[in-house]
Amino acid sequence: MCWNSKKMALAAVFSLAVCALPAQGQEEDLTRYVDPLIGTREMGHVFPGACVPFGMVQLSPDTDTIPYAVDGKYTGSVYRYCAGYQYDDPTIVGFSHTHFSGTGHSDLGDFLVMPTVGKLQLNPGTASNPESGYRSRFKHETETATPGYYRVRLEDYQIGAELTATTHVGFHQYTFPQSEEAHIILDLNHGIYNYDGKVLWSYLRVENDTLVTGYRITRGWARTNYLYFAMIFSKPIKSYGGKNEEELVYKGFWRKFDQEHNFPEMAGKNLKAHFDFSTAEGEQIRIKFALSAVSTEGALKNLRAEVPHFDFEKVKAAAKAQWQNELKRITISASPEKKTTFYTSLYHTFINPVQYMDVDGRYRGLDHNIHQAGGFVNYTVFSLWDTYRALHPLFTLIQPERTSDMVRSMLAHYDQSVHRVLPVWSHFGNENWCMIGYHAVPVIVDAWMNGIRGFDAQHALQACVASATSKTYGNLPDYMSLGYVPYEKNAVGSSMTLEYAYDDWTIARFARTLGETELAALFEKRAGNWKNLFNEQTGFVGAKDSKGNWKTPFDPLHTANEGFIEGNAWNYSLYVPHDIPELIRKMGGNNRFCDHLDSLFTMYLPDNYFAETEDITREGLIGCYVHGNEPSHHVPYLYNWAGKPWKTQERIHQIVNSMYRNRPDGLCGNDDCGQMSAWYIFSSLGFYPVCPGSGEYAIGSPSVDEAKIELSGGKTLKIKVNNLSAKNIYIRSATLNGKALTASLLQNREILDGGELVFEMSSRPNKKWGIHPSEN
Repeated sequence: MCWNSKKMALAAVFSLAVCALPAQGQEEDLTRYVDPLIGTREMGHVFPGACVPFGMVQLSPDTDTIPYAVDGKYTGSVYRYCAGYQYDDPTIVGFSHTHFSGTGHSDLGDFLVMPTVGKLQLNPGTASNPESGYRSRFKHETETATPGYYRVRLEDYQIGAELTATTHVGFHQYTFPQSEEAHIILDLNHGIYNYDGKVLWSYLRVENDTLVTGYRITRGWARTNYLYFAMIFSKPIKSYGGKNEEELVYKGFWRKFDQEHNFPEMAGKNLKAHFDFSTAEGEQIRIKFALSAVSTEGALKNLRAEVPHFDFEKVKAAAKAQWQNELKRITISASPEKKTTFYTSLYHTFINPVQYMDVDGRYRGLDHNIHQAGGFVNYTVFSLWDTYRALHPLFTLIQPERTSDMVRSMLAHYDQSVHRVLPVWSHFGNENWCMIGYHAVPVIVDAWMNGIRGFDAQHALQACVASATSKTYGNLPDYMSLGYVPYEKNAVGSSMTLEYAYDDWTIARFARTLGETELAALFEKRAGNWKNLFNEQTGFVGAKDSKGNWKTPFDPLHTANEGFIEGNAWNYSLYVPHDIPELIRKMGGNNRFCDHLDSLFTMYLPDNYFAETEDITREGLIGCYVHGNEPSHHVPYLYNWAGKPWKTQERIHQIVNSMYRNRPDGLCGNDDCGQMSAWYIFSSLGFYPVCPGSGEYAIGSPSVDEAKIELSGGKTLKIKVNNLSAKNIYIRSATLNGKALTASLLQNREILDGGELVFEMSSRPNKKWGIHPSEN
């Protein structure tokens, strides 16, 4: 809902400190706690528009047209528009049908629709002079965002805009004033991270007076992205036209036609179309806009299957019901403020990946051929450097069927890859090669180790090994021959080495469970490669050249040009999730290790150390600890392994309370397709997957009074947190199904069996609880 209205409503309606779980037999409306506007200012990079869980269509307002580059130079300011929307912007350009949620780079923004009245304009104009184009001013007072629904008033045109969606269809409803000059603009050149020449080709056909079809091919983060559409109006078009704003040398014999007025076929690289109507006061025009990566025929099939009518309220209600069905996988008892943060986070975890196939199972593969998904749902948008850490482990726990389909989607990607590599960062039938690692591997292994069996394990192991031994990807030949990636070969070679070593450990685990002992031994050896870059003299992971010489000078505080990607040695040296005891030993034992962690959280990091890293900002820092980016998300839990789990409990509450807020700037960093939100979900419940693939969760400190997690097979895990308060953040004791927990670890198999996890909280740390026997 409107941010200010929601805040006042919460204050007026809720006077109790805690909202309890509903009475048995009653189902609480969880969608009312979700505020899609949280995180839409600055770094969150989420969008407020309409979508259904894991839906291909993500129909949302775009608030400016900042290009990726001007005169061939990166603008920098485009980074704020990764989701198309910035809360503080004064105008809306239009409503496009595809978006990323929370990313730090971008693409998409396909097929922008904008209703207008008055003089026809096909240029979007500028924020400083909206009258110069078709954009419009708007106010947050008239803006409403809820799961599956978005509404706003376009002030310059006095048009009420409403949006809802299905998996493949964006449903628009526009309420017009009286006008003889009402228009629907369709901009086929608009895009997020746009630049001159991004649209390789676009094409449009006016099939009849209510149906329009077309497609476009773009070259952006997805190098070759084919997207088709079918668009049906609720009212016959009075007139239409378009303009291809290219300077053409060759025009062929199409020049014999007036192609800009009522001509039913349009094509070009800079194409904008308009559809004209006469409207009475308060008249509504509805548009059903379906997508397909296969064909316009596929888009029409999707449209007819999902929205065979023009009942906007029916689709809106169905979208809300879909969200309710997903959100209720976890129900909690907590304050209204906490519920808003929790369920908005859970909402963000269920946006990506997205279904990437038509209703008949056909999809465009990585090879750009059309494939048939046999017995699985094909997914895309795998931001794996981010999401293998907590998002996919969350899916493994509460979305096992989807996890199986996602693994099969990754294996299909591998089969279609000419490189024979699993996805690194893939979207819309393309590999974009962003970031590092082969992190589809831990997603697959974590699924297998936690009991998901809906895929061919031997095929998956083959794909994992092939990805880890590629001769063309990510300096792997250097890694395999030297045991590390030299910094002169790759500026982020130290990060690569650490992440490869962890991925290799998961392959070893997978191979051993399948009886492949020789293969397991090979990758167990590779899993120790992180030690090759641990500098015993400095106590940090450093960077070496090909001859084994340490990089000098070396600054462990700097986030650029020291061997690490989006981080520094202070944070990245702690990235050995598969061998934490050995890391602690190398760093001087429990006390010195805890001192290092304490310093990390309390030291001051001057701005110049992260000035060249746009994904790290002051808002995401606690001391030198970077919560606003992923590599450090496991770090607060490391005290558990060093004999001081109460310090983990302190840090978890500090992060939960300071890095996640119920306001437009409430996210301290990019949500990264749900990873930032997944950290919050796990940590609020009291445990976290520090090492996906291990079958273990580290216990932190819960911040809800009760929770119920729906598991597979009809099982549930109930969590009770007794005596929790703002001061009572320490675990005095804990039991699982009545049995005392003495270590600060949970086994996944124990969680999957369901039952009851009970925490007894205290205002003082119990320094004897949760200590491993070896740490006493």
